[in-house]
Amino acid sequence: MPNLKAFVYVSTAFAHCVHNFIEERYYPPPIETDKILTLLDILDDEKLDKFTPTLIGKWPNSYTYTKAIAEDTVRQYSVGIPTCIVRPSIVTSTAEEPVEGWINNVYGAVGVVMGSAVGLLRTLHCDPENVAEIVPADYVISHFIAASWDTAKRKNTLLSIENANPDVPETERAPIYNYVSICQNPITWRRFMKLNELYGMQVPSLHVLWYYFFFLNKHKFVHDFCTIFLHLIPAIITDTVLFLSGRKPMLVKAYKKIDKFSAVISHFSTRQWRFSNDAVVKLWSRVNPADRQIFNFNIDNLSWDSYLRHMIPGMRVYIAKDPMSTLDQGREKYRKLKIAHYTLLTVITTLLVWGVISLLIRIMSFF
Repeated sequence: MPNLKAFVYVSTAFAHCVHNFIEERYYPPPIETDKILTLLDILDDEKLDKFTPTLIGKWPNSYTYTKAIAEDTVRQYSVGIPTCIVRPSIVTSTAEEPVEGWINNVYGAVGVVMGSAVGLLRTLHCDPENVAEIVPADYVISHFIAASWDTAKRKNTLLSIENANPDVPETERAPIYNYVSICQNPITWRRFMKLNELYGMQVPSLHVLWYYFFFLNKHKFVHDFCTIFLHLIPAIITDTVLFLSGRKPMLVKAYKKIDKFSAVISHFSTRQWRFSNDAVVKLWSRVNPADRQIFNFNIDNLSWDSYLRHMIPGMRVYIAKDPMSTLDQGREKYRKLKIAHYTLLTVITTLLVWGVISLLIRIMSFF
């Protein structure tokens, strides 16, 4: 392929999350490429679904598992091809380009923010002091472009080194970039959610279902307790009311999906990884000042406060499809939901206190 300038494989920073310290190097795959392809040919979809938990082993899901395999595939078959691998962490909304706060999905951390903002997600199994390993989408794209430029620029050098020395280190032949925030500009889950709460209350959507009421729970048993009382019981009560009024129950089904989503992300929010990102830092040093203004991927320069201030309105507009022109109506609805929320809490607290006092009076009457 003489006209190929660069081949960039987009992996994930968590492809090798079975290791506590993830370096910018190749790791042994969980299974060889030809073997997994043979399995896919032999097993039908039903058998493959049943076999998947055994197959992926220590990997948390099939996504990270297959990314780990794919990286090794690239390593094997990229000889003679100008190649690099980029590993972004959890990608969130844009910081600057094409506009501030643009986003079109609710995966990962964005799903947590969106779910809590509309009043559906109220608990997450997460260590608040862990770093939320997130990176803005436009920074990631700029890094992709810079990595492909650098790979293309060094094409002849890389191929000549490869031809002269077949035993050249693989990370020199096909570099790997860990594009993460923890090494240069970390933000904890606690601060991440506090800033989202602060800015979310300033621009509530018309589509919110309840007032913001959200907890990060480090301990699984506390999270499970909160799930029962903050998700399951309210969902059952609401669906019962909907059923009796002749409408379609929907919350129990919705919370099953939410709890499944929470279980997936909790693997990454309750653990802390260490990364190296020397290749990313060196790449930035090779970008000239003019191009740095256009292709900014230096996470050092990112202000999380400013970034999250624009992230929430972006989710309101681009995900909830709720234009900023409805902001006044959204604030009025949110004010009413706040009153309803605290009224309900007052009633529940009063009933609990009354129940405890009544129980104590009964117990004391026996003495």
